[in-house]
Amino acid sequence: MSAVAPIVSPIIKEKKLKINLKRIKSARTLEYLKKNALADISDLDKIVPLCYLEGIENDFLKHSKSYKLPYSVDDVWDAYINIPPAESWAGNRIGFSFSYNTDSKDFHYLHDQYHGLEVNQLIFIEIKLLFGLFKLAVTHHVNQISPEEKKIKLCYVEGGKSSGSQIITFKKISESESIVVHDTFYKSDSKFRDEKLYPFLHELIINQFHKNVRKYMDR
Repeated sequence: MSAVAPIVSPIIKEKKLKINLKRIKSARTLEYLKKNALADISDLDKIVPLCYLEGIENDFLKHSKSYKLPYSVDDVWDAYINIPPAESWAGNRIGFSFSYNTDSKDFHYLHDQYHGLEVNQLIFIEIKLLFGLFKLAVTHHVNQISPEEKKIKLCYVEGGKSSGSQIITFKKISESESIVVHDTFYKSDSKFRDEKLYPFLHELIINQFHKNVRKYMDR
């Protein structure tokens, strides 16, 4: 009688999904990923948002800018949620690199079909200043999306130049007019940067972002 061979269960190693570096055009984003040792989803899942805590923290500086749009607040909200990042983060001052959702584990690269802004998305962009001579990689964490409050909250993340949040709220003026308020709460380790450089440069960047959304709606 021959011995029965034991059943050996195969050891299945979970393959970590890596960032597709070949689909990222921004040299600054690639440098940022390398510097912060971000190679796959397990690395991205460890990124820590450094949010401004509303009503609790008072040591952040504030920048505020409003944008009036000739559309209903519901239409404006829908546009900001669904505009592809390749269109919203585009132009001579900003560029979209890729995004990743820590909940769904989904990547989104340039030219991919877009399914809308989601909580816990990490959005990697490149900021271009001084006619493109100075470039900086920035990451936003989508911390909150509230259709009831008409509010989007983005946070900066650990490893960047600043901590804080960008809070975008949408308000009805009339049935055919709305106002978008973009409040930014920020701080870094440089008082000169925070007081002299950041407000001016940040406004240039968000102006282009909101201009892109208006262009998207006007089509």
